[in-house]
Amino acid sequence: MTSVHAITIKTLPQEVIDQIIDYVGTESRRGQYKTNLSNCTLTARNWVPRSSQNLFRSAEVGVLDIQAFLSAVRASERLSSYIHGLVINGALDITPLLDEIFQT
Repeated sequence: MTSVHAITIKTLPQEVIDQIIDYVGTESRRGQYKTNLSNCTLTARNWVPRSSQNLFRSAEVGVLDIQAFLSAVRASERLSSYIHGLVINGALDITPLLDEIFQT
């Protein structure tokens, strides 16, 4: 008699889950990567850290939203650890905010 072993999300090793999420984050950059990675965060608790790392690796913020962005980053140590790149879009002079941005 042959036994069948079912593979579920709960039985997948975390390393495999991380590779799946990384693939979604890389392949999806052509299109709706934010939506796809956001959906990954809703899949299971153990998908949240790796999905968030991919989702927030690089942040793009409008110059008018920079204060709200800085507040969010200050409020979450985990979020600030994920961000490795920051693009600030806009035409206003952000020179007065540079010290605050780099201290965060």
